[in-house]
Amino acid sequence: LPDDPIFQRVPASFDSSSGVGGRAVPEPAGRSRLLVYPNPCRDRVRIFLEGTGAGATDVRVYDVSGRRAGSLRHPSASACPAVIEMYVGHLSPGVYFVVSTDGNARRAVKIVKTE
Repeated sequence: LPDDPIFQRVPASFDSSSGVGGRAVPEPAGRSRLLVYPNPCRDRVRIFLEGTGAGATDVRVYDVSGRRAGSLRHPSASACPAVIEMYVGHLSPGVYFVVSTDGNARRAVKIVKTE
């Protein structure tokens, strides 16, 4: 994970009465990851990409109607993990979906754009 404090792992405590165990479950190997922060956002978001090594990664932003509101292309999954900054200040306030596709995997994250 990047050195950014938002990505620091913190220990979780679980209430055993809920029936949920307190054991961490590792991410499956070869799986891509997509994290977007800050969320909610105003004019910029940082996109943390960790690809599967299947070539370039396309990142697209869609509004709730499914219209594309923005896009970018990270040239090489071998350069992942990577943190990319994307300008979203031109978007109207509302809910959007950031979708990454790298050939083997497609991931989506919902974000909220504020004024």
